[in-house]
Amino acid sequence: MKDEDVKLEEKDSFITTFDNPFNYFTQFDEWLAFDHNHGYYTLEYLARICKTSNELGEEIQKKDLEEAFD
Repeated sequence: MKDEDVKLEEKDSFITTFDNPFNYFTQFDEWLAFDHNHGYYTLEYLARICKTSNELGEEIQKKDLEEAFD
């Protein structure tokens, strides 16, 4: 699948670093390897700072994730 073939919906989002050349949606393994090899551990950081829970409603979870992204 090519990057331009990926159709993102409004709910689709991801966080990355400016220097990671890989697409989170279509090249996740490569994206994650680059992220870890450069010591960023972006997903782990996001998990630490995102104050949410599966027990909360979808709208609250979305808001919490957006705040963590910011």
